[in-house]
Amino acid sequence: MPGTGLNSFNAARKAGKERFRPVLLTAVTTIVGLTPMSLGLTIDFMARDAYLGSPSTQYWIQLATAVIGGLAISTLVTMFFTPTMLAWRDRLRE
Repeated sequence: MPGTGLNSFNAARKAGKERFRPVLLTAVTTIVGLTPMSLGLTIDFMARDAYLGSPSTQYWIQLATAVIGGLAISTLVTMFFTPTMLAWRDRLRE
C-alpha cells in the first residue's frame, strides 16, 4: 500500500481481517432470510399458519435460490480470492 509502509501481503491481510466480520454478517443474514423463500415456505402471520409449496411461491423460489448462490460465491471471492490475487500480483512485480 503506497504511503502506509505496508507491503502488499500485510496490507491484504489487514484489509481482510478488518472486513471479514461485516461481510460475513451481511451475507449470512441475507442467506438465512432468503432460505424460507427458496424452500417455498409461505408464512401467514394473520392466520398464524405456514404453507409449504403454495402457488404464490413458484415465482420466488428461483429468484431466492439465485441470490443465495450468488451471494455465497461472491462472499468467498471477496474474502479470499481478491486479497490473494492482489498480494500475488504485487509479489510478481518484485
